[in-house]
Amino acid sequence: MHKFGLCFVVFGALMLLGCETSSPSQGQKPRDGIWQGDELSFVYRDGQIESVDVHQSSCTGDDGCTRSFQEQILGQWVAWPSIRISEGLYDFDGQFSSMTLVSGAFRWGDPDSECCRAIGAWTAEWVAPLTASPEADAGSSSGPGSRSGSPSWQGASTGDLHPGPSNGPMPLAGSSDLAEHQRTAHEALLSLRAQVGAGEISQDASLAKAAQAHAEFFVMHHSQYKSSGLSPHDEDASFGVGFTGVKANQRMKAAGYDGVPGAEVMAFTGSATGAVQGWLETVYHRLPLIDPSVHAFGYGGQSQSGSACEVMDFSGRSPSGTDPVIVYPWPGQTGVPKSWSGNEGPQPPPPPNGYPSGPVITARVPNVSAWGAHQLLSSDGQEVAHVFLSAETDPNMKMFDSKSIAIYSHEPL
Repeated sequence: MHKFGLCFVVFGALMLLGCETSSPSQGQKPRDGIWQGDELSFVYRDGQIESVDVHQSSCTGDDGCTRSFQEQILGQWVAWPSIRISEGLYDFDGQFSSMTLVSGAFRWGDPDSECCRAIGAWTAEWVAPLTASPEADAGSSSGPGSRSGSPSWQGASTGDLHPGPSNGPMPLAGSSDLAEHQRTAHEALLSLRAQVGAGEISQDASLAKAAQAHAEFFVMHHSQYKSSGLSPHDEDASFGVGFTGVKANQRMKAAGYDGVPGAEVMAFTGSATGAVQGWLETVYHRLPLIDPSVHAFGYGGQSQSGSACEVMDFSGRSPSGTDPVIVYPWPGQTGVPKSWSGNEGPQPPPPPNGYPSGPVITARVPNVSAWGAHQLLSSDGQEVAHVFLSAETDPNMKMFDSKSIAIYSHEPL
């Protein structure tokens, strides 16, 4: 199963890397949160590692056999003061050298082939949570999805169309009767939308109810989903207790939502922040998170017995003539991963040599109906071979958000 699922249904959060370099001690343990590297990423919390995501890996044997694989390893492992993970195909050892850096050795291989093994080194860095731009002025509202204030693009936007300004901190608007994990998801989403200038979004109690019920249903009936091959976005009444509707829009209505239902995105990471960060790395799943014409959502999450599920349900779009241009990653953003594994369902068109590709760049331009020439340039002005997706070239982009385009280089950067 893909780690992320979309129904107009869709995530990926790129984040700022921390810069502390002090060595950890008993009083200075590694920072809680997302840790990311080229070989693997994971969530570190209270001295334990969870939601380990092994990026696409390969091994080649003496007889020429070659295998590639990627996997999310569910479970928890003690990770302080050192890391030791042994599960299935994978063995990882590691040591934290600072509050924000860990490195070690890995061994992995195919149990069906004695020849196919891989041994190497790995590193990962702590990824700081997204925060609103400190220099941005909250200003006054100038229309749905926009806010007056000082742009924080630092001269990085040089074309004819420019991203809107970043926003200042935004309040947690919507239902006050929310669980901690729902508030955490809301804070992460507001922080992201503040940076890209997408405007405020409220958490609707009915959408949150629908999302939570579906997350619980998926986890409760995880084995039946696996054996039947049913899409994670659907429910089957024959599975048993907890059924609230076959499709996402039916579940939203059943929960009492009286607006127009929109997208549903799903992840299987074990945490709200992990889900939001993961959705942002993708092509399709990030789109509703940064859409300025979407003004309400609901979040639900559940973990139990080695299964985890996060669900975010969105309202339909309410476009405005003042919706800004939205670009992600934002110009000048740091800590952007060098590659992307293509781990998304539906999977976007792969580069000629397959995944991994470079990181995904998306732009949402509300008033452009067709695109002409496109270029991806390196820092020294050299053109970089890339995949270009728009409503004209990709049916999924047309279905999920015809106002958005995506670009990703053929090779990791």
